[in-house]
Amino acid sequence: AEGKGTIDSSRVVDVLHGQNVSCDLEEQTEGPRLTKLTLKLKSSGDLGRMRRAIDILPFELGQGHGATFEIAGGERRIALFLPRPSSTWLTPNVPDAIKAIRASDGILPITPGVTVDGRPYVFDLIETPHLFVAGQTGSGKSVCVHTIIGCLRELDNPPLLALVDPKEMEFVRYSELGKDDIYGGEIATTPEDTQILLDKLVQEMGSRQSVLAKLKVIDLAEARAR
Repeated sequence: AEGKGTIDSSRVVDVLHGQNVSCDLEEQTEGPRLTKLTLKLKSSGDLGRMRRAIDILPFELGQGHGATFEIAGGERRIALFLPRPSSTWLTPNVPDAIKAIRASDGILPITPGVTVDGRPYVFDLIETPHLFVAGQTGSGKSVCVHTIIGCLRELDNPPLLALVDPKEMEFVRYSELGKDDIYGGEIATTPEDTQILLDKLVQEMGSRQSVLAKLKVIDLAEARAR
């Protein structure tokens, strides 16, 4: 992420010590909206004291939102997550996301965003073929869809995009792409165009299923492995 957070980790540790939680700070990571502190507790008894202290931290630090923690990897380690004010939120680093995509061994790797500690979250669209993006107005649905499309176009061998845009607004930025990028050569915007596109896709599915059957495989991954 680009920018800088404002959590004073030494202050956090001092507050925890004041609540009889004996711990040492091992790492501080700035995510887009949260700061993650990796702490090593001195004993198992500190875990119970940590559970009690977690509700006191926001008050002591002057924060309006609560902190959370989880057991981390390693002996007596926990990950403490502290929300930051919106004025300190960071912007995910796009080049890092592109690197993560290209480093993935997936067939259609995409990264719709980052984890709470700022690492690109990558998954293979091949393993999640029926993806449904939902949310209230302003929650980022369109941004998510455009991010997915952008990820696919960053691949060395990007797939054809079958796009339906009844509002003629959402996918206008892709209208200049040609038949090598858009399935059918254009974006469907009317019910009639959409029906034609869906019929073509059904035919395409049938054709691919026939190819897979001849190869005696069940999916693209297995076919590529041959």
